[in-house]
Amino acid sequence: MKNAWKRLATSILFSGCVAAVSGPVFGDIIGGTYTSAAAGSSWPGSPAYSTSLSGLSGQGFPGQDSNADGTLLSELVTPSSNITLSAIAIEVSGASTFATGGMSLNIFSLASGQAFTSGGLLGSGESPNNGVYNPYPGPDLLGNGAGLPFSSSGVANNDFLTFSLNSATTNDNITLAAGTTYAIEFWDLSQAVPGTYGSSMTWMRSSNVDPGGGMFAGSDTLINPTASSKTTGLRETISEEGLAGGAPRTGAIALYAAVPEPATLGLIGVASLGLMLRRRKA
Repeated sequence: MKNAWKRLATSILFSGCVAAVSGPVFGDIIGGTYTSAAAGSSWPGSPAYSTSLSGLSGQGFPGQDSNADGTLLSELVTPSSNITLSAIAIEVSGASTFATGGMSLNIFSLASGQAFTSGGLLGSGESPNNGVYNPYPGPDLLGNGAGLPFSSSGVANNDFLTFSLNSATTNDNITLAAGTTYAIEFWDLSQAVPGTYGSSMTWMRSSNVDPGGGMFAGSDTLINPTASSKTTGLRETISEEGLAGGAPRTGAIALYAAVPEPATLGLIGVASLGLMLRRRKA
């Protein structure tokens, strides 16, 4: 009987370990778009990281430079603990209807210190609001380095848009490390697609200072290792882009952590089974 219990435990342990090793890495937008819900005074669920929802106003995308492929808005975030992303939510006041390719979601790690203000790494109390960053050396952590395009059915009111992530077709590394700053960028590619979408999305932002980052913009989605200005791929605060006043601005964003995978839960069960076997042996 003891041997049978041992064989069962070994079999479960082996299958659990294999499942854990081959478990999903979150990466794709489920359904190729977002889900929307009426915005409230607090973020839905229990985000692992979030910015303030007080005192919000609408923020549109900047104009596009000549020969650019699109424009962008971004928020820099610096999580205090590791987060394996399952979803990203933002609050918007409106969004146009557009097919896949009108916009994309992109994430870059700034671990090498590409975010600067007054010559140093971007931090709290951003003043005089002169921060810049370069997403190089990348790569984009989504879509096998190409970002994740999404479609929109249109949004007319203040809504929370939630982009849920899985690993259906790509294998991306988007476990955000504690203490590392990341740029979460929304690219408006509609200006690069003739005769289509117009102004794609209006992201809500506040004047509450985010010690982990702030809202930035770019007149070109270009990523250039030698970028020295916004026309060569450098991202600047929305104030520097002429989109806000002199105070820091923070995009309304929430990050959600993945729940334990079934394989992980299975390993917890194996540990419990091991304890039972030890007790029987004793």
